[in-house]
Amino acid sequence: MNGLYVDYLSDVDDATIEIRVRGRWSRRLQLELSRGVDKALAEAPRAALLDLSGLIDPHGESIPTLLDAQRSAAAVTPSVRLMVCAGAARLSRRLDAVRAGSRIPTFDSVRQARMALRSAGLVPVMHHIDLPPDYVSAALARDWIGQVCSDWRLEHLLHTVRLVVSELALNAIEHAATPFTVTLSLRGAILHLAVRDQSSMLPTLMNPGSYDPGGPLADRGRGLRLVAAHAIAWGATPCRVGKVVWATLKTPVVRP
Repeated sequence: MNGLYVDYLSDVDDATIEIRVRGRWSRRLQLELSRGVDKALAEAPRAALLDLSGLIDPHGESIPTLLDAQRSAAAVTPSVRLMVCAGAARLSRRLDAVRAGSRIPTFDSVRQARMALRSAGLVPVMHHIDLPPDYVSAALARDWIGQVCSDWRLEHLLHTVRLVVSELALNAIEHAATPFTVTLSLRGAILHLAVRDQSSMLPTLMNPGSYDPGGPLADRGRGLRLVAAHAIAWGATPCRVGKVVWATLKTPVVRP
């Protein structure tokens, strides 16, 4: 990012998304933030942390957008806890002045917000496996995730979940070429599947005509399109080291 607008930081283990806002408040920044919140909510995190420490907003013009973001976070299923890390005392006071404080938890820093989350607990049920960048790892990921789904009584999703994890694992093997971690978590009625690797390069959907159908990686050219076709949502988000490529699937609420 150029440091003027909105960027993201994913924490799969903590099931959180950090949305960092930088620059002077403007119509363009408002649109960027609204899109950023929608993108974060699609991943079904337990909390979205709005880091406003880099925001320049002396008159509190961002507050209506923050309130809209809170309503959106409360409306999704499962609901997402929106936490504002204001940084600026003036913005915090303005949030309190419109009585938003009781609806939007406000903290002085991201660190303080994360401490509050840890105290609250409620981490989603999750399992993960670490794998090397070897083609056999795709098969290991499929077998492992099939066992987890069986343990969670989600046999009806086995085919879809195995297909999705296979594509995401192969994407990490072929393009990141680093060790990677597969994480499967239950977030209410959402099954969240993530593959975290150590490459910062984010994947993109290939145009069906942009790859050689006779080439050795022809099947991979359509891999993310298969993920998009089978998932409720999918995306890629930077993390502290590398990136996370994720997909979500709808499932009945179960108790492993």
